[in-house]
Amino acid sequence: MDIFFWILQGWHQCILLFNLGSGEYHTIIGRINFRDLVTLWGFCAENEHKLLVYKYVENGSLHKILLEDSASIFGWDHLYNMAVGTAKGLSYLHEECLEWVLHCDMKPQNILLDDQLQPKVANFGMPKLSKTGTTQDAPG
Repeated sequence: MDIFFWILQGWHQCILLFNLGSGEYHTIIGRINFRDLVTLWGFCAENEHKLLVYKYVENGSLHKILLEDSASIFGWDHLYNMAVGTAKGLSYLHEECLEWVLHCDMKPQNILLDDQLQPKVANFGMPKLSKTGTTQDAPG
């Protein structure tokens, strides 16, 4: 997978270019929208070209913040809110989507922090998808 960042007409974007299977997969990912997940702006699944376009998340990953000295500026209230936001994002993916999405790779690198330091669950574009009550591997 390749990741590109760019600004187009004032919009900060993150492009993930990868090789995945069916268009059904992209359609499911394209319908997922929740405040505690990174915002998907669009996708392309044309022939060998497969990409997802996400809103760029300004402050990087929780992993990066925790490794820097700036981690000490967070109080327990802020850390608690980050944990709750992350849990809400995972709960949405695992239980509230019409097609359940099992993240399968939750780690601090996949929790991004926006300009208000609110958590956004990321990298759920290559998980396992499941119809309610069943489990199946994502295409590709």
